[in-house]
Amino acid sequence: MWTFTLEDDGRTRIITSHGARFKNRDYLADWMTGQAGRTATVRFMPHHDHEIEVCDTHGHHLGTAHLADTATPEQISTLRRSRTRRARRLRADAKKAEQLRRDRFAPATTPQTARRLRALTQAQADQEPAQDTSGCLL
Repeated sequence: MWTFTLEDDGRTRIITSHGARFKNRDYLADWMTGQAGRTATVRFMPHHDHEIEVCDTHGHHLGTAHLADTATPEQISTLRRSRTRRARRLRADAKKAEQLRRDRFAPATTPQTARRLRALTQAQADQEPAQDTSGCLL
């Protein structure tokens, strides 16, 4: 049943002294010793990129290969902390931008033209669009 969960990208690869190359990453295994130059195909489970299954061109299973330069647990936790900080900063920036985007109007007790609050100078109105790096003009 497990073999039916594997996907094949249909490409033929050559096993080198660095192992099998898949998605710009090298995968190695002990059984690959002396197999340099052999053609093979790769089968993999989606979202499980820590190991791949290597088969010959006829579909016979050669063995499992593991990611050659796996990050250490310390590197992974540092990366996650960095991503968490960045996500918090982006959420805070989005919240500030949403507050600035809202138009506020002065209260009125009689029918009249709506009057915006938060007066801006010409310099302030020109400064913020110049700092926008997204390239979008709405």
